Amino acid sequence: MFAERLDILMELTGTTASALGKACALDPSHVSRLRRGSRPLPKKPAFFPALKSYFARRIQADYQKVTLAELMELERWPEDETQAAKMIGLWLRGKERSGNAEPILRTFTSPPPTPPKCKPLPYPSLDKKSPFTYYYGVEGKREAVMRLWSAVLRETAPQTLLLFSDEEMSWLYGDQEFAALWKQECIKVLLAGNRVRIIHATHRGIHEMLEGVAKWMPLYMTGLVEPYYYPKLRDDLFQRTLFIAPQTAALTSTSVDKKTSDMLHIFHEDSGALKALRQEYENLFALCRPLMQIITKERIADFWDSYASFLRAKGRMICLSNLPLLPTMPAEVARSLQARSPESRILEVWSKLFDALSEYLQNNHYTELSTDLSTDLSPSKKEIPLPFADLLGASGLCYTQDEYQTHRSHLCRLAENNKNYRQQKITDMPENLSLYGKENKGILLCKNDFPGIIFAFDEPNMSCAFWDYLYRMVE
Repeated sequence: MFAERLDILMELTGTTASALGKACALDPSHVSRLRRGSRPLPKKPAFFPALKSYFARRIQADYQKVTLAELMELERWPEDETQAAKMIGLWLRGKERSGNAEPILRTFTSPPPTPPKCKPLPYPSLDKKSPFTYYYGVEGKREAVMRLWSAVLRETAPQTLLLFSDEEMSWLYGDQEFAALWKQECIKVLLAGNRVRIIHATHRGIHEMLEGVAKWMPLYMTGLVEPYYYPKLRDDLFQRTLFIAPQTAALTSTSVDKKTSDMLHIFHEDSGALKALRQEYENLFALCRPLMQIITKERIADFWDSYASFLRAKGRMICLSNLPLLPTMPAEVARSLQARSPESRILEVWSKLFDALSEYLQNNHYTELSTDLSTDLSPSKKEIPLPFADLLGASGLCYTQDEYQTHRSHLCRLAENNKNYRQQKITDMPENLSLYGKENKGILLCKNDFPGIIFAFDEPNMSCAFWDYLYRMVE
């Protein structure tokens, strides 16, 4: 019980083993063993007061308070930090009811009632074609998914596909050739007029999330994909896959503890089964929320003001990008780019973002991570594209050598003259993506090349995972 609840608290607050170990004077490996349950909680742990106080301080956001209040069956989360630490301590030890919990087993004073007799169901006819097909393991799942896409493409009327899976995803990401084929077929399905509603599993690791975003990005850009997520915590014992084409067929599977080797996958074609599976999906969907905003060229008009507000918000900020960013651009470069693209909004948008960042840097810390901090264009990079060029109305616009050098030199001076701004070189990062994170506020994940697209989300698990990913890169 302690290990499971410690894991929930660490996930909910985005706490790493090293951070918790530092707060409680424990080795990170000790924290990891406590979290996994391979090391039991001692009867009188000296670190426990520091541990519960640490988590009490970390529970600040409304979603964190609501989640823990529900888990502990409280009317509301206590505002007093000392009281919050006490409740966390009791909950971690399984004493939230102070020993007054009702017994699990009920004693019958008389024999339990006899259930009514039911008529046996008839066996299906052996000569009738089965309305479902069994597939097994990773290869079976791949075959069943491709069969589903092919069946959808044979339909004459478009439909909305209903997708959900929180199962282990090696069936898709473990084979690059199949992943490319899967994406190709998905795009065909969308181009045929179909739509997709997908409920994402947001508890996955950061690398799996980045992989998933990269795979889904071309599909999101069609505007035909609606992403959602389930907002509450789950115990992750059972996983489920529901891929449903309501007019055609469905693929379902269930696994335990992320173990999918040789598991059973069922391909359904019976109309009654499709109706029941669609209702199962709709029951889940009723509990879900939109995962993120997807900003494309058609929806960019109101985004820049929101981005400026994001920049002004308090809290540490980390940006991961190989390209110099618009908010850090010096005025002479912005004017030069605007002059070379007179129909664009470069100068107008730059002014908003530059002012917002300047205000933010007066009292907040900003770290910029990049694999390239040079002020000169290398021979291998004769042209550097302007980030969001097409979203700014300047599609295809690139820096000149002078503009790039001036921008990079400005960043060096900014790092020297402003203690709240720093640059750091790293060794590896996605080639055409930029990641902007602000602690406890949200994440922007941006595709820099053409066509540009921005994902803006504040879902707790994804935000914490991406923030932790950025934070671990900072020295």
